[in-house]
Amino acid sequence: MRAGFRLLIFVGLLGAAALGALAQDQAPAPAPLQSPAAAPAPASAPASSPAQKPQKPFRKARRVITNDDIDGIGSIYKGAYGPDLTNVNDCDRGCFESVRVAAHIYPSGLQWKKDLLDAIERVKTDGPWQGLLSDFGSVRGKFCMLEQERAEELAREADPRNVTPVEISIEEKYDRLFKAAQAELLNLYDRAQLLRQAHASNGLEIAFMNFQTGRIIAASCYVAPQNHPNWEGNDDP
Repeated sequence: MRAGFRLLIFVGLLGAAALGALAQDQAPAPAPLQSPAAAPAPASAPASSPAQKPQKPFRKARRVITNDDIDGIGSIYKGAYGPDLTNVNDCDRGCFESVRVAAHIYPSGLQWKKDLLDAIERVKTDGPWQGLLSDFGSVRGKFCMLEQERAEELAREADPRNVTPVEISIEEKYDRLFKAAQAELLNLYDRAQLLRQAHASNGLEIAFMNFQTGRIIAASCYVAPQNHPNWEGNDDP
């Protein structure tokens, strides 16, 4: 009996072992390791168009201002006793010497004269400066006109034997007008200082520009001829 019992246990152990081996044989194989997915090939970049150069700001061509252009400036205030600016860019021997002295140039050789000719040409092509010269001429013409009108009014109203309240009133009126014209002139000098900064690297250019403004302010007043019934060439008796 014991022998039969042992036989049963032995048979049971064999069965269990067989079942375990079978289970191991049927176990699913581990999933193979997946290699990391290859990164997708980058899409071909579109052909880049050539970079466009930034456009330069529009700049007007610089034009040389000639004496013919200045004729219009000079004629503006002729009828109002202003100076004639027709030859405002001319520079004779006296002008050359004045500019040389103002620029502190030692007169050795002739190179400084050639340099001054070049400097004058650069000043002539400076449009804003040429326009400012016409403004100086206008203000000078205003001074001339006020001086003439004051003289005429005093001649009509003043008493040559006595100072009168009327005369004083006339003087007060023109004193106000002259002060206003003086303020305009000071404003022009401020503008001139700004425009001269573009020529600050050349002492001859600065000296010539100063010579021009000084010549305009010190210019003689232009007196327009008065129409007269016996004007030369008039056939009237």
